[in-house]
Amino acid sequence: MEQLFYDKLILFSFVLALVVSLLMISAFSVKSKSILQSKDKSDKVLLKQLLEGFGLEIPSELEGKTTNVAKSIKGS
Repeated sequence: MEQLFYDKLILFSFVLALVVSLLMISAFSVKSKSILQSKDKSDKVLLKQLLEGFGLEIPSELEGKTTNVAKSIKGS
């Protein structure tokens, strides 16, 4: 009877450790994604400032202008 209790305790501990690990991994991946997105925006702003500082042409991607590109599909 006592062995069954210890087996259940070990199983419960393992499942709990697994759940906590999965939660930590998902939280880390969400945080990393948000950091990369904000870093991407700040990198674009910095690049735009540098291009302006050197008097170079600024691409439309950095201007904030969105260009809709429509590709036609030619039927045979």
